[in-house]
Amino acid sequence: FKVLVQLQKNDDITQREMSEKTGISLGKVNSILADFRETGIIDEMNKVTEAGSQTLAPYRVTNAVIMAAGMSSRFAPLSYEKPKALLNVKGEVLIEREIRQLHEAGITDITLVVGYMKEKMYYLAEKYNLNIVVNEDYYRYNNTSTLIRVLDKLDNTYICSSDNYFTENVFEPFVYRSYYSAVYAVGETGEYCLDCNKDGRIRKVTIGG
Repeated sequence: FKVLVQLQKNDDITQREMSEKTGISLGKVNSILADFRETGIIDEMNKVTEAGSQTLAPYRVTNAVIMAAGMSSRFAPLSYEKPKALLNVKGEVLIEREIRQLHEAGITDITLVVGYMKEKMYYLAEKYNLNIVVNEDYYRYNNTSTLIRVLDKLDNTYICSSDNYFTENVFEPFVYRSYYSAVYAVGETGEYCLDCNKDGRIRKVTIGG
């Protein structure tokens, strides 16, 4: 999957570059490419064929849901004036930066779930051609109540917080399996902490640690 995605992005990529980007040994990359040619997934010029595109198709991200209904109480008093998603960080509105990053990955079917100060978010629908869904229970329930309102949208879906600031665009048009975006921090924290097994599978989530 990793090799095929890299070829989809750039069929001029060298095998050494492929190895560096995927973390797969150079010898294994060579073997994978040989298998791809034999099965018709790529041609002799390493270009992805129609068969290769069909192989990737089940892993294409179909849409995104951005959760922006909450009251951002931890950001008070800043959040008394506007939702946290509309704060300006380094010259960019947080949620607009995230929407643009999704667009750059080819993900344009985006549903925005709003609640607190929802009227301030409505301009995004016209500016970025978003779907708006209102969560009227934003003040008493958590993100679960937001996702319940978009169950019909959940597919190969990115579920995003509205206040994420990614220094580099982390969104990809193809994703092999589900995952959670997290950052490792040294020392004690009051934030959510993930407990993973040796394969990276999340076993539990706790507050603080």
